[in-house]
Amino acid sequence: MAGLLLLVSALLLTATTAQAMKLTNQNLTQLISASESIIMGTVTSVSDGIDDNGVPYTEVTIAVGGTAKGRIDEKSDYTFRQFGLLKPRKMDNGMTFLAVSPEGFARWNEGETVVAFLYKPARVTGLQTTAGMNYGKFSLVNGRFINEQNNIGLFDQVEIDD
Repeated sequence: MAGLLLLVSALLLTATTAQAMKLTNQNLTQLISASESIIMGTVTSVSDGIDDNGVPYTEVTIAVGGTAKGRIDEKSDYTFRQFGLLKPRKMDNGMTFLAVSPEGFARWNEGETVVAFLYKPARVTGLQTTAGMNYGKFSLVNGRFINEQNNIGLFDQVEIDD
């Protein structure tokens, strides 16, 4: 009975979290404004882990080829951690830790060329993610940079100042 109660509680929590994570369209000016840094480069490594405080993370390293905003050096490697694991992880106690990156977070792949609009790292955890969640990570596909939302809304209500 206790196991069933735990399962129902977990399902309710998951449904609430999914509802809270609904993404809203982000246009280009919103992404630029929300970003501390904007970089272009190649993803050289993607791994995951759990830090000393028990926080699950995905660690991404990008070989930076250019920057458009911020203080990240061109021709450097930039590494950051975003919340969540790449996939569920079997723990030493036999349990499975399910804290994967939530729906809507950017997904990273070694070897892909990206433009990343990055928020400032969190003050307490140091975790960092892209502005607008998966709206703020663009991958080079067939000669075009496309985010995980297929650039929907990217140019909506964008005003150009002379």
